Amino acid sequence: MTRPSKHIDKKLIEAGKACLFKKGIRGINVRAICVKHRINLGMFFYYFRSKKNFIREIFISFVEDTTKQVSDELANISSPIEKMRRVALFTIKLHREKHENFESIIRGLDFKDRSLIKLRKTMIDKWRAFFKTIADGCRQGGYISDELDTEQALSIYLGGIHTYSKFIDEFFQYSDEEYYEKINKMSDILESKIKKM
Repeated sequence: MTRPSKHIDKKLIEAGKACLFKKGIRGINVRAICVKHRINLGMFFYYFRSKKNFIREIFISFVEDTTKQVSDELANISSPIEKMRRVALFTIKLHREKHENFESIIRGLDFKDRSLIKLRKTMIDKWRAFFKTIADGCRQGGYISDELDTEQALSIYLGGIHTYSKFIDEFFQYSDEEYYEKINKMSDILESKIKKM
């Protein structure tokens, strides 16, 4: 018996991610994905065994891809406040340009599944440590007031920038250039707030 190609699983995961971000979890049709990409349905079950496992692997792949993209984005940046700004911009772009329905996808995942609970916790712990490292660098660089703890500073900055981005997306029609110019101005305002408080 010949061995299955090593790249079929990756091809299915990429196709699954594309489908997931267009149609959400309920829109994933394994049979349709296999037909579209000329993959035998048996190969799907060989690699994933079930749709539930497939969705978990898509989510794992998405988290790994996103983490790598952020790491690459920050690789040559030494300023901690610039790192925080870049992370905020990265997540806004991710939400706005690629995965507008990402929040509904997260809500659609079955977090009663133990493996997804563990994955979610691992992801949250990884991002929490990542943001804490950036915030600690900002504090050491004098960008965060001693009056604020790390969670407060991150909530004001990241929460503020995300709320503002959703607000201007919802109520105003800006070109991409105008939109990101506004986001950068709001970043300046929020950076001054967390420094002076």
